[in-house]
Amino acid sequence: MKITSLMDNECSIEGLIKQHGLSLLIETKGKKILFDTGADAGFISNAKALNIDLSDVDMCVLSHGHYDHGGGINSFLKINGKSLV
Repeated sequence: MKITSLMDNECSIEGLIKQHGLSLLIETKGKKILFDTGADAGFISNAKALNIDLSDVDMCVLSHGHYDHGGGINSFLKINGKSLV
């Protein structure tokens, strides 16, 4: 299993966006799962900077309805319309 942080309020990698919220990419058993989408589309910019193609994500899970965990869902669905949510 591999977990990559795409958005968090702390970031030690120069050039990545940090903001209040959470977005994680979980890769396990040949599947890619996006866990939360942060407050907005910032997680997409970070994914691009990390050479991660979000159009390959198989499933998106939103942990709960707060803006800082699901605010980027519409932006995600614009680039990946096949993912289960």
